[in-house]
Amino acid sequence: MSFDVCIRAARYGRRTVLENIEFCVPDGSLVAVIGRNGCGKSTLISCLASLIPFEGQVALNGTDVRQMDVRTRAQKLSVLLQETGRPHVTVRELVSFGRNPYRAVLGRESDADRAAVARAVEVADLGALADAYVDRISGGEARRAYFGALLAQDTPVLLLDEATAFMDRDRERKLLSTVRTLADGGRTVLSVMHDLSSALAVADRILLLDGGKQVFFGTTEALLDTDLVERTLAVRRYAADGTIFFA
Repeated sequence: MSFDVCIRAARYGRRTVLENIEFCVPDGSLVAVIGRNGCGKSTLISCLASLIPFEGQVALNGTDVRQMDVRTRAQKLSVLLQETGRPHVTVRELVSFGRNPYRAVLGRESDADRAAVARAVEVADLGALADAYVDRISGGEARRAYFGALLAQDTPVLLLDEATAFMDRDRERKLLSTVRTLADGGRTVLSVMHDLSSALAVADRILLLDGGKQVFFGTTEALLDTDLVERTLAVRRYAADGTIFFA
């Protein structure tokens, strides 16, 4: 499902946080959103998910997401925000919340719902945590539980804001590998990422923000042909192998 974005401006009160953001994501693409802290990455995700007002349009296959009813939008687009709660429910119950957009009014779980939850628990590697309470597990484990809920929601578009927060490197690599597999299977994924090396390793395209503005959108290869990484993110590159480190 193609994702067309044109955000002329997004504001908090009188302060403009985003302006002149315009890009198009084709089916089966993984876009990493990168930039300094405070550049507008989380605000962008909130705009794309129609959680805050903005000037412009965000369209899925040509239909503005704000014109969709809540249920339809939740069947098309799922979002993992940077700030999530820690409810006193089990991990399996939290994952099952991802099926809410598909359930009947009485909320009864169907065979398809149970199968989707079981599949999400397996893919997110949550089996050992399924009966643990979300408010009694680590931050990284809670992120995985919320990611499992997104998998159960089974939408063609996924929006992820620092999905690997609080995770060790091994868990981070596994989750990003799963995200890459989702994109390879035809999902459209936009993921805010803090680790530049990981972003360059898994993404098809990079959206680079600076001061609330879009300074680059394109392939990772095209980005590395510029000096924007060094200038915008204050990093240095070792020319011998192209490895990038934060300065």
